[in-house]
Amino acid sequence: MKKVLLPILVALVLVAAPRGQERLGPIAPDRMTEAQRKAAAAFREDRHRDPYAFWLGYLRIPEVVVPFLGVQSYVHGVMEAGKGALSPKLAHFAILIAARHWTQNVLWQLHDASAVKAGLEHDVMLALAEGRRPP
Repeated sequence: MKKVLLPILVALVLVAAPRGQERLGPIAPDRMTEAQRKAAAAFREDRHRDPYAFWLGYLRIPEVVVPFLGVQSYVHGVMEAGKGALSPKLAHFAILIAARHWTQNVLWQLHDASAVKAGLEHDVMLALAEGRRPP
């Protein structure tokens, strides 16, 4: 009897658990510190949109937002200009491998369209997404 009840109990707990909630969602403007407001304003000025995805987590440490924006802009500029050690296609391939390995869906979603644009084949991306070795 215990062998049957335990899996049912575990299933009920998992089904009843809250889902779909972001771990670090947006901070309401009236709850932001002055440093967070300045970081969010710098982000909007640079990206022409409100902070999103992992940037919401960085807002908890507002001192890093502006430097990280600079680093990300520099890295993307190098990749897009083809000046890196890897071609844009291989760079995005590596990013998608890391994203899948660490189950970083946000990173995957931020780079999948760029990977296609850089020439990464659909069947390769599908294999990565499914956790298989690409052809």
